[in-house]
Amino acid sequence: MKRMIMSFFLAIGLALCISQTLGAEQKHETLEDVVEEEVWIIFAHDPAGYFHDAWENIIVGNLQDAAYHIRRAKAWLKLEACRAETEAKEDLEASTKELEELIKALEEGSHPTSKTLKAAFAKAEYALSNHHHQKALGYGGS
Repeated sequence: MKRMIMSFFLAIGLALCISQTLGAEQKHETLEDVVEEEVWIIFAHDPAGYFHDAWENIIVGNLQDAAYHIRRAKAWLKLEACRAETEAKEDLEASTKELEELIKALEEGSHPTSKTLKAAFAKAEYALSNHHHQKALGYGGS
């Protein structure tokens, strides 16, 4: 009887070990597993993400939250404008002003057109990418 009980527990233990091993092999990696936490924090502060969140809030009619997200993107562009030089700086500052006007309109309850939003977001993204391009050229020794 003791031998049967011992064999039973041994079989259960072996089955658990095998199932755990097979489960570990089938585990799918998520983005959080692939990207280190420090890097993930940087991605979380990308203006494109803020623009996306603003767009979603505008669709559902939550203009105050949309203004909040655009303000966060504007802060990012303002910070980058301090690091930028010449043409890139001017573009970033112009985009910052345009976003501020959009924020004021949203906070006053004005619902912007899709065309206005797309243009403002595209200009901001372009200004930021141009700035990064100029910085990259500077690092290359050009």
